[in-house]
Amino acid sequence: MTGIAPGNQTVDPPRRSRALGVPRWLPRPTLIILRLLPLIPVLLVTMLLAAALTGDDGAVATLKQNAAGILGNAALLSLAVTFAITPVTTVTGWRWHQILARDLGLWTFALAALDLVLAATMSTDGWRAGVAGQAFLAAGTLATLLLVPLAITSNRWSMRRFGSDWK
Repeated sequence: MTGIAPGNQTVDPPRRSRALGVPRWLPRPTLIILRLLPLIPVLLVTMLLAAALTGDDGAVATLKQNAAGILGNAALLSLAVTFAITPVTTVTGWRWHQILARDLGLWTFALAALDLVLAATMSTDGWRAGVAGQAFLAAGTLATLLLVPLAITSNRWSMRRFGSDWK
């Protein structure tokens, strides 16, 4: 309630958390869950890798067959969501999700780099064939390499150092 005369009392609008710009209806654990959501494909591939390392029958073939699809699709989806954050802000006026952009960008790099390492190590024709053997593999490798400067400069020190030029 505001300090207005008793007959003219109004209810204050819901306040937002100043630190994150998060609406009160969206609890902080939701942001934590959204930040950690890209961890699911990493856990799936880790389970496949653990099964392959323990000598499970057919686990290596399953890992070779499924790891690239899981990690590549997860990296692409994470990149698409990262790119969608600004248009959603522009169209809806919501700002609570903007904090996820950097985290999802870093997850995109991590997923793509892990996919690239697995492709290089699991290729039967050598690591070059694993990362650039076909046109789409070469394009994925190039896209991952383009993410390296973004991942390196996505920390607080770089943001302070570059100032307004960081974006």
